[in-house]
Order: sequence, then structure tokens, then C-alpha cells
Amino acid sequence: MGLREFLSRLGFRENPFQFTNADEEEHLQAYFVPPPYFLSVWGEPDYPKSQVIFAPRGGGKTAQKRMIEFKAEGTNVFVITYDRFEKLGGLDLQNLSVDYHLQNIIAIGLLGFLLEYHQRGMQAPGFTTIEREQIDWLCHHYLSGVSRYEALEALNSLKTLSAKAKQFLRDWSGPVSSLFSAALAAKGIPHPKIELAHGSNQETFNGPLKAHLEVVRDLILSIGFKSVYILVDKVDETAETGNNAEASFNLVKPLLRDLELLQMKNVAFKFFLWDMLLPRYQAYARPDRLEQFELSWTEADLNKMLSRRLGAFSDNKVVDLSVLTNAELVKPLHFLIVLFAMGSPRDMIRICQEILAEQLQINPDSTVIELDAVVQGISKFCTRRAQEILPPQIYRELVKVGRLDFTAAYVANEVFKVDVNSARNKIRQWTEAGAVAKVGELDSGGRPIYQYAVRDIRVAKAILSQLELSDFMRDKLRTCARCSALIVRDWDLGLPQTCHSCGQESILNPAS
Repeated sequence: MGLREFLSRLGFRENPFQFTNADEEEHLQAYFVPPPYFLSVWGEPDYPKSQVIFAPRGGGKTAQKRMIEFKAEGTNVFVITYDRFEKLGGLDLQNLSVDYHLQNIIAIGLLGFLLEYHQRGMQAPGFTTIEREQIDWLCHHYLSGVSRYEALEALNSLKTLSAKAKQFLRDWSGPVSSLFSAALAAKGIPHPKIELAHGSNQETFNGPLKAHLEVVRDLILSIGFKSVYILVDKVDETAETGNNAEASFNLVKPLLRDLELLQMKNVAFKFFLWDMLLPRYQAYARPDRLEQFELSWTEADLNKMLSRRLGAFSDNKVVDLSVLTNAELVKPLHFLIVLFAMGSPRDMIRICQEILAEQLQINPDSTVIELDAVVQGISKFCTRRAQEILPPQIYRELVKVGRLDFTAAYVANEVFKVDVNSARNKIRQWTEAGAVAKVGELDSGGRPIYQYAVRDIRVAKAILSQLELSDFMRDKLRTCARCSALIVRDWDLGLPQTCHSCGQESILNPAS
């Protein structure tokens, strides 16, 4: 028996956990949970505004981008999804100019205009002589060297283009340049390039690329669209940027800094950026002039998201994972998955993938998700995620510490057998990596002793990988009675504790 058969026995017609990337999910609209400010990001198409949205990886940036694409389809908003950066090889990201981006954006927008213009059956008399010259010049300048492969790839950036317009390109068997010529000639715009008429604005052709974008915008609006949305995503997913926040920011910096471009009438740039870029953005760009949002999810949001996802793939037969197991767990399965996802929709799916993989390994003929599959799936996910989050050396050092809260003296004397200053240097490195944080002070009768603790429940479980899940939940987790923050500590050692979020002392509520 395979995964498909096992899921079918649980009540699913398809695998609800097949993809972790929103761009691959066909049914996203059925289970998307909008964040509180989603309508603000969508904005008012008649008066579009540029914005920046920050979120951690796996935090739902691309899902939100896709929902804007879906919403635009029914509201006559022309969307250019700008998330492909293949031509960076050999370029100096630190000195990248805005023209690099505008060349790409204008070419995509112009291609979309031509295809949609042809599909809508509009005639050239709707354009003035000068506009015809502009169309012809722009096509010659931006599209004459485009290959068929590049044109077809550009369709991925034109999600709001009509199906007929896209099919026109797919069905064309000749050279792409002749397709553009045919699209123009069929509507009364001769090609190749005509002579510029008297009174035409030569400065537009020789001027800055922003002027060319304005011409393309006007052409797009002239065939019935309200505005143009340019959705910038995946700047940290290229070979040149990867896990490097500095390089990722340098790639998009020219766009973020150009306020004239970002405030262009009837055009809105929507940036979906890795949250590690936020400090650089605040230091370099103009957050006072460009609205920004930080995407985060509450446990209630993730609960709803998971329930909707289950329902969408089971015809609403299953909306709670807890009904799919007979395991005696310290907390319901649905709760545990949301808890260990730590606010990440992607990690929520990954935990489910790990649990299913374990179940198929243990007993593929089962009719339920068994206890060992849950325990091992969560444990393996936490170890894998901790190793992704932390540098290898820091991960190994924290495993060696074997505690979730500690002081520099403990690290020095009980673990590494070094002087306290050396231990403080280690803890500083752990803190800078985001692995631990200072959470309070212990009263020693003299100079206060700083107490540090692991921040992430997934890292905590990976450090204590041999501890049973039920024991981990009982001995290491509490919620603050005042602010409900999750507190990850060594509660079983009986030491005084302080909430890292609100400063409340003696938090005794079990995790809930």
C-alpha cells in the first residue's frame, strides 16, 4: 500500500500535504486564510499604492502574492509577477541599477499588452499616430531579441492575461518576432519600424526607462485595465542571493529606493520580502514614504488554515487531524502540529509530511495515524528544522549543553570546562544566531546573573531528542498567565523563571 491508498482510507481524495510552495498549489483559493491587512495590500485598483510585505521563509508571502493574482483576474488589474532573475550572472549586485529591473518589467508588460490587445480584437484607429510609433519603437527595442522560450516563460509572469491571449502565443509556430509583427499588422500597425512622424516625442524614446514604463502603462490602460500591479517575489531564491540577506537586499534595493518609480500613477509595486531584509530596508530605503507590513500568523490562524486545507482535499469529511489517530497524546494531534509549526504555514505542512512518511514506514496498512508515527515524525522534523535554522557548530554546542535555560557559569563550569568569559563569548554567538535569548536575571545577592534560554520549540525538542514527546510537553513548556506567550524552559528543575515577553514571574500554566 502506498501514500495515495493510505490517505484515501483516511478520507482524502488527494494529498493535502503534497506541496510546501504556494506557487504549486492548485487549490490555494479554497483554504487561503487572509492575514488581517490583506485588503490593505490589495488596495484600491483605481488608486494603487506600492507596499512592502516582510515575512520569514515559509511564512506565506507567495500565497499572499498568488491571492492578489487571483483577485486581479476579476477586477481588470494587469499583473506583472516579477520573480525570475535568471540573468544575474556576472552582474555586480552592489552596483545594480534600476534599469536592470525596468528592462525586464517593461519587456514582460509589453508582451502582455500585445497578446491581450490582439485577443480583444481592438483596432489601431484607437491609437494616435504618435502612440503607434511608440508601440512600434518599444517592440523593436525590447522584444526584437526575445526567443520563443523566453516568450513562453514570460507567460508565467502574466497570470491575469486571458486564456485566449496565452494560447495565441503557444499556438504560434513561426519566429516570435514575426508573431509580434503579425499581431501589430492585423490591427493596422505596420512593421517593421515606421519613420517618426512630425511632432512625435523623440525624448520619450531616448529618455529614462521610467518614461518607457509610463508608455507601456498607458497602452495597457488603453485596452481596458484599471491599473498595473507589479508583484516582486523570490529575491532570495536565486543562485546569486541564496541564503545571503545582504545580496538579496542588493538585488531589490534599486527598486525600493526609487520613490518616483514607486509613486508612478496607476502603477503599484508590491514587494514580498524575506524578513531578514527588514533591518537593511529600514536603514537604506524610505519606510516613512512606503507602507510596510510584517506577516505573522497566530495559532488560531494556523488552526483555521489547517482545517480548511483538510476540508478542501476531503470534501469536508475531515477538518481536524485529531480524528485520524487513536494515539493517546498529551495534546490533540491538530494542536501539536500547529504548536510545533511556530507560526509557519510551510512548517505545518512539513510536519504532516514527516508524520505520514513515518506511518508508511511503520504500518502502511493502518486505518489511522499511529502514536509512533506522530512521535517520530515530530521529533525528526524538529531535528531537521533545527539543523536548517542553526549553523552546525552552534547546533552541536547546544546539544552538548543539553539544557533549555542556563547561565554563563553553568556553560563554563558544567559543560565546556572553560572560563566564564569564554562561555559568555559562546553565548553571544548563540544569541546573534537567534538560537537563544536573554530571558531574565537571577538574584545572587550581588551582581545579577543573566539567564539565557532557547527561543524556538523546534530547536528545544531537537536538543532534547531523547526526551519523550509527552515528557517534553509536561516538563519543558508553559504559557504565561499574563500574556499567553509560550515559555520554553527547564521547568522540571524548579528554578525561578520570568516570561521573556512581558516580564511576569512564576509562570505556572501548562502549555495550552
